[in-house]
Amino acid sequence: MTVHDRLARIFQLQFGVMVPPDGDMGAETDGAWDSLAHINLILAVEQEFGVVLSPEDAGRATSFSAMRTLIESRT
Repeated sequence: MTVHDRLARIFQLQFGVMVPPDGDMGAETDGAWDSLAHINLILAVEQEFGVVLSPEDAGRATSFSAMRTLIESRT
C-alpha cells in the first residue's frame, strides 16, 4: 500500500469523505477540518507511519498534498 493510499484511508476515517483524485483537500476547503480534527489527524498519521511530527511540521501540514509530501520525506 502506498503512502498516498494509507494517508487517504486516514483522511477518510478522520473526515468521513474520500480524498479527491487530485488530492486537493485541506483545512481551507473542508469544513470538518478544525483544530481538534487537525490534532487527531496528526496523531493518526504519527501512529500509522511511525513518525513524530514537530509542531512546525504539524502546522504546515494543512492539506492532503502537504501531509503526503511531509510523510514521504520521512519514510
